[in-house]
Amino acid sequence: MILSIALYTVLVLAALAALILLGYKPRTEIGAVFERYRRTDALRRTVTAWFVVMAVVFVFVQVLRFPFIKYAAQRIAATAALNTTGWEPVHVLGLLVLVLCEYAVLMHWLMYIYYCWRATHRYQLPPLLPLDDAAPEVLILIACCDEDPEILARSLGSVGKLDYPEYRAYLVENSRSPEKKAACVAVADRLGVAVHHVVNRGHKAGALNDALPDLRGAAKYIAVFDVDHEIKPVALRELVPLLERDDGLAFVQTPQLYANAEETWTTRAAAMQEMLLYDSVMEAKGANERALCCGSNFVMRIEALDSVGGWDEKTVSEDLMTSFWMHAKGWRSLYHRKAFAIGMGPTTVHGYWKQQRRWATGNTTVAKIVASNIFGGARVPVKLGVEYLWSSGYYLVTLALAYLATVPMLLLLFVRFGVGGADWYLQPEMRPIDYVYLSVYPLYIAVALFPYVHMRLRGYSIRNLVLLQGLLANTIPVYVTSVIKGLWKNIRLFEVAPKTAMILHRPFWRTPQTYIFAVLIVTGGSLFHMARTEAVAPFVFVLLFWTFLYTLSFAHFFIFTIDSRRVAAQELRAEQDRRLNGQA
Repeated sequence: MILSIALYTVLVLAALAALILLGYKPRTEIGAVFERYRRTDALRRTVTAWFVVMAVVFVFVQVLRFPFIKYAAQRIAATAALNTTGWEPVHVLGLLVLVLCEYAVLMHWLMYIYYCWRATHRYQLPPLLPLDDAAPEVLILIACCDEDPEILARSLGSVGKLDYPEYRAYLVENSRSPEKKAACVAVADRLGVAVHHVVNRGHKAGALNDALPDLRGAAKYIAVFDVDHEIKPVALRELVPLLERDDGLAFVQTPQLYANAEETWTTRAAAMQEMLLYDSVMEAKGANERALCCGSNFVMRIEALDSVGGWDEKTVSEDLMTSFWMHAKGWRSLYHRKAFAIGMGPTTVHGYWKQQRRWATGNTTVAKIVASNIFGGARVPVKLGVEYLWSSGYYLVTLALAYLATVPMLLLLFVRFGVGGADWYLQPEMRPIDYVYLSVYPLYIAVALFPYVHMRLRGYSIRNLVLLQGLLANTIPVYVTSVIKGLWKNIRLFEVAPKTAMILHRPFWRTPQTYIFAVLIVTGGSLFHMARTEAVAPFVFVLLFWTFLYTLSFAHFFIFTIDSRRVAAQELRAEQDRRLNGQA
């Protein structure tokens, strides 16, 4: 057994080393692929064909599922009649949740494929319109809370170079730390940007709401940028005419790209994750004139913001929630697929997790509010509600996917062991519960493969999607806790996502990912031992295959963490050198 576990560990590490050497080390230029804007006929045909693939897989799944449905119905009936003992009620509950998760994932991914189809077939770039001589005034706000002064210089240094005749730019300062506040004010003074101080109420929405009445003046539009975004000079000149042409438009949203996408493996995976939104989903929403507000890199009509009472302060995802209220009131919005500002992604895995924790908590709260408005009698169009439930429920569906990836295997082992005892893995005959595994995983494979095919046809590298898969797998514990918090209560305290490396104090043994990896190593090694030494049932090889994939995914935790420690150490040395040079 020990030898088998050791051999299994070597196989996992060898596969990880091959991915690093052959896949992850070469540069991939994610931003350059985005700028090329590929829309080939092959892409359109593939997205259309995938609807057929999903339909065939769904029918196939239901045929396989018939013995399981019969089995599950018998178990549920027995449980309802109280003719069960031991763990049977838990087993039945697991089956019910399994079915719910499967259909939740199916509906979510069918919607995703529809969005991809609409993006490739219906989205068109907005036209380049001339700016009127009497250009309307634009108010630019850059909210700052305990930000790094060097990062802040990116936005403040570029805001004065805008090619637009009528605008006023302000740094909305609400830092909690007096030292950070003083440093950021000094940067603004040096770069000639006015500073407006507001009381810190714990969230970005509060800072923007408090600043707007004092600063709006005669401004017709408001533009919001994050502190790390370097703004291109043509941003306002190209975006404002789109709003001027159509009084029914509330805002125009533009993408968020990372200038440091190749700095670390974490930033590369995070940049690839952004492309799944900005290079497909947002195009579809833009084609429907219901683009989401993403918190930065947009120009908004102040009248539209006033009509919904300002930024929503019930959630840290104030951007998504506010755009929902605008669309519910009949306002429309556009997505302009052109990068007018380039930001900085999190360089460490812990910084990425902090960002994802905020997004998962905030979006789950948004999903809860949207659902309460749909089912609580509010006059919200069903189509609009479904679209926002889909967008804000991404993290909930991620948990459902994690459930589908693990629980069928656990249920199978549970029942097999209960029936066959120690010889469970030697029984060749199929049992009804075995169909749980066989019926779920064809759908799981079809769902998982589509983004790879779709994004590859858009020009992105497969290896970046594999790297992202490893990062997302290790973020599942973060999603679990964040979604529970979002469901349990409304979190309003805004956490700043660090753009520079954090000093990592948590050793490996204090992270859940380490223990998940250890459990997978033991499980995979045990299955490998069975397959290597016994004439096992075929389903054991299926278990071994999926366990290997999960183990390989969680093994990425170590390369992300080691890379993050390297970056943090470099920044610490650079900071020490700056202090020494300053003293000298």
